[in-house]
Amino acid sequence: MDSGRLPMGTITRLGRLRPASLHNHVLLLSSLAGLLLAGCALPERQQPLARSSEQPLAEEQPAERHPQEEPIAEGKAKPDQPEVGPAQEQALAPTVEAPSSVSGKYARDSERIAADPIAFLREVAAKTAQLDEYRMTFYRQERLGIPPRLGPLEKMQATFRQEPFSVRLVWNDEEMPYHESVYVEGRNKGQVLVRERKGALPLLPPTVRRVDVDLPVKIGKSKNPITDFGPRRLLERTLAPFDDPQLAAITTVRYEGIVELEPMNRPAHLIRIERSQTPGIAYTRQDLYFDAETLLPAGTDLYLPNNVLDARYRYADIDTNVDLTDEDFRLSKDHPET
Repeated sequence: MDSGRLPMGTITRLGRLRPASLHNHVLLLSSLAGLLLAGCALPERQQPLARSSEQPLAEEQPAERHPQEEPIAEGKAKPDQPEVGPAQEQALAPTVEAPSSVSGKYARDSERIAADPIAFLREVAAKTAQLDEYRMTFYRQERLGIPPRLGPLEKMQATFRQEPFSVRLVWNDEEMPYHESVYVEGRNKGQVLVRERKGALPLLPPTVRRVDVDLPVKIGKSKNPITDFGPRRLLERTLAPFDDPQLAAITTVRYEGIVELEPMNRPAHLIRIERSQTPGIAYTRQDLYFDAETLLPAGTDLYLPNNVLDARYRYADIDTNVDLTDEDFRLSKDHPET
C-alpha cells in the first residue's frame, strides 16, 4: 500500500497478538439454510480465529476469535455487485495520499505519532475507554466461505453502551437479509435478537430470531461475535502483548503518514504493524487508522500473507453527545417481551 508518508520517526518493536431443546436445532438448521441461499459456505477449519472487532495480528487458535468487531450477520451481495476477488482488493485499500495542505494542518500530531507510535496507541486507548455510550456508522467487510472470498462492504448504524454491554445494529440497505439486531448483556437469555428482512428459506416469512452469541462465527456468517464490537475492544487487544519481550522481537510498528480513508473520504493517521510470515500466526500486517480531526479510531485492515486483505472495519461519525436508555436497545418492531 503506497500511502503518503511524513517522517516516520523511530521504528518501534512490538509483540504479536494472541487471539486470545428443539428450538436450538431448528435455529441452527434455519441459519445453515440461510447460509446456503446466500452462497456462503462454512469457513475452513484451519482458518485462524483471533479474539477481536476489529483486532490485531492474531495467533492461530481455533478456540479463540478472529479479529474485530464484529457482529451478527454477513450480508448478501447485490445482484449487480459481485463478490470481490483478490485482483480487485488492492483498489479498495486507502492508498490516496492526503493533499499537502491537509497533511500540513495535522503536522504537529503527525510528528508526535511518528516519534512514538505505541505511546500514541496507549493514549487513544485511554480516550476510548472513556466512551461509555455513542452512536456511529459502522462498516464491515470480511473474507468468508470456501474458498474464502471477500464479501461486499456492509454499512450499519450502530448504537453502543458500555454498561451493561449493549449493541444495536441497523441495516438500511434493502438488499441485506436483516433489518436490525440487538444484544444486551444479561438479558434476552444472553442471546442476540435478530429481526429478519428476508426469511431463512424462500417459503419462510421474516421473523425475529434468538441467536446464540457465537453462532454467527461458528456457521461462517461473521468473523467475530457481537460481544467483540467497538474501538475500545480493538485497542485493548492491540496493546495487550506489548510488554512481552519475546513477542516484541518479531513485530514492528511505524507511522505511515496521513491518507484519505475510504469510504468516509476523511483524512486519517495510519499506523502499520508488520511481521514476516510466522507459523501459527494469522496475519502479517495490520493497518490502524485514526481520524485526523478527533484522533479517535477510524478503523483497521487485516492482511494475510502476500498482502491479501482478510477483513476491514470502519468507524465513522462517532457521536458521544447521547443519553441512551434501555429503549435504545430494543428492536424497533416485534421486540419479544420475554
